[in-house]
Amino acid sequence: MIITVSATLQGFNHNLVRAAASLGASPLTAFRRVTLPLIAPGVISGALFAFATSFDEVVVTLFLAGPEQATLPRQMFSGIRENLSPTIAAAATLLIAFSVLLLLTLEWLRGRSEKLRTAQV
Repeated sequence: MIITVSATLQGFNHNLVRAAASLGASPLTAFRRVTLPLIAPGVISGALFAFATSFDEVVVTLFLAGPEQATLPRQMFSGIRENLSPTIAAAATLLIAFSVLLLLTLEWLRGRSEKLRTAQV
């Protein structure tokens, strides 16, 4: 996530914010109208990476969750250990489909970011 967001911020041209300020835009307006649309694909990609990584952390969940908390990774892990049920297979299928959807979204955002960068030049 850090690599994705930092790469986006590194490629950001700060002269665009200065140009918006010279044309009378307030800092909030410059951020909302100039900065945010240009860095949004990288920030959204980073957020999706962070969510996908944290969503399937079984080891962290086993150590940090209390006995009354039943998260999806914990339920799947205990279900696999005790008995293999169709519910676990269905949840695994949904996780795979969700991961593929995330990858497709990231690819779309990357293409959008490249189009915005080429339109800048």
